[in-house]
Amino acid sequence: CDIRFPAGATFESVEGFEWWGWGAGKDQPKGSQQRKHESETRCYLKTFKTPARPRGKALSSQLHPKYKALIREYPFQPVRNEHGRFVNVILVRSPFRTDHQEQLYQKFKDEILFLGISSWEDYPLPAPNPYSSGFPPKKFVGLFPGFLYMHRNPETIFPSHVKLLLLSQS
Repeated sequence: CDIRFPAGATFESVEGFEWWGWGAGKDQPKGSQQRKHESETRCYLKTFKTPARPRGKALSSQLHPKYKALIREYPFQPVRNEHGRFVNVILVRSPFRTDHQEQLYQKFKDEILFLGISSWEDYPLPAPNPYSSGFPPKKFVGLFPGFLYMHRNPETIFPSHVKLLLLSQS
């Protein structure tokens, strides 16, 4: 038993544990039918919840058939493994330069893992350069599930759901 309470205790449920009755139970958990301090016991068994499946299609480790076509577009940087083979991950190194590039990201984001990477000026923040293309300040900071960044105090830039790694491309 993971948790045993003396008989007569008022506590009846424990979150994350399943009630096994009066020390019985069909699988006879450890501690069932035993006494503690000369009292009957109530026996609970730890339950494990299966994590909820993500909505949509799960990402695959298999290289997507459109991967090599996607990496021809400027913002999409390929990722290779230790054997030099492409993996089903694309780094986005700059803002989308065309609507077509943004549409490609939207179309394949549930089939390929896209991560942001600091490489172009202050990306994912708008560039201070007045001749660079502009975009809304929050457009890219929360778009990807992870970001390889170069900024100080990233907690002031990225939302909490974005996984971060201090690493940039130069």
